[in-house]
Amino acid sequence: MKKFFATIAVALILLQFVGCGAEKKPEPKQEAAVLRSNVKITADAANEKLILGALWILQERTPDFFRLVDENVLEIRKSDGSFTTGPVKTIEGTGRIEFKNFAGVHSEYNIADFLVHEATHIVDQKKGLRLSKAAEIRAREAEIEFFKQLETAEKRSFASMIKFVENEIVQIRAGKLYADLD
Repeated sequence: MKKFFATIAVALILLQFVGCGAEKKPEPKQEAAVLRSNVKITADAANEKLILGALWILQERTPDFFRLVDENVLEIRKSDGSFTTGPVKTIEGTGRIEFKNFAGVHSEYNIADFLVHEATHIVDQKKGLRLSKAAEIRAREAEIEFFKQLETAEKRSFASMIKFVENEIVQIRAGKLYADLD
């Protein structure tokens, strides 16, 4: 699983630099957008900055996914707890997402994706649904839709990320990921 998230991190970092040339035209000045989120962040300064950046991406580029996160996630907390399947987890019944460490490991784009995934699980929990293969697939389908909306908003491709997530869905259906879930 660590390899999976490392691969996502590398892919997103590479995507951020595509098209960055020495003769880049200056962008027109824009007023800074104000982040309007109800999500409580409990983390050190470096991680808080990344999470705020992820929330900003969601708010400014994919408003529907921002609402998904903002209306369902109560807190994003750095934790030293057990992380068996990845760098992020939802604490069932609390609306809280915990993470090990983002700083120096993940970009704002990775984090935005994680938040969409985990917020989808929180919505399922609110509906009384338990974690299952179907729930993992739903969360990944939300990730795909997030990347598609991001493509439209940023006018660039996230095809490699979408393909990666689609491959995970195939692996879940084949019983290679989350084999312990129904």
